[in-house]
Amino acid sequence: MIFPITGQICGKITLSLFCRFTKVKEWGNHMNRNISLIRSAKLAAVDYAYASVVPAGMDVIFLAGACPLDQDGNVPYPTDYAKQSELCMDNLKEALQASGATLTDVVYTRVLVASQNQEDLVTAWRAIRTQFGDHDVPSTLSGVTVLGYTNQLVEIEAVAAIAHQEPAHFSTDLVKRVLFSGDE
Repeated sequence: MIFPITGQICGKITLSLFCRFTKVKEWGNHMNRNISLIRSAKLAAVDYAYASVVPAGMDVIFLAGACPLDQDGNVPYPTDYAKQSELCMDNLKEALQASGATLTDVVYTRVLVASQNQEDLVTAWRAIRTQFGDHDVPSTLSGVTVLGYTNQLVEIEAVAAIAHQEPAHFSTDLVKRVLFSGDE
């Protein structure tokens, strides 16, 4: 279930003093012009935004970690960081679609890579970053000791935001009756 979370992260006046805003582009029929990806001229130039702002009134979606599981629940490619990263992205896209979102709605990711070798982290990062294209969402890349499934090398956590929509399975009248049934 998706719950709307409202609030303002930081006033635009404060942000405009330190950052430049970039609106997310329109992709096909799906638009998200409300999320701002933020970069700072005072920080190193990197291939991702340093922050994102989700305006009040949008639904925020917290996705479980996307794992490199095939449809049978197995972890293929036990030694291939790039292929596991691609499978994680495929699974992330499916979870986003089931939530009414796309990659352009993602406002934050955390990429976990089971390795002490920085080259493995970079391999996973490149495979993931390529699929996001111009949507350079703020991300954290971390090397970890072990992940949850046998042979799992990569996992991607994500947060997305979409325009608020009433859940299709609830009628407004039903919600009012349930919420206010004791007041009548």
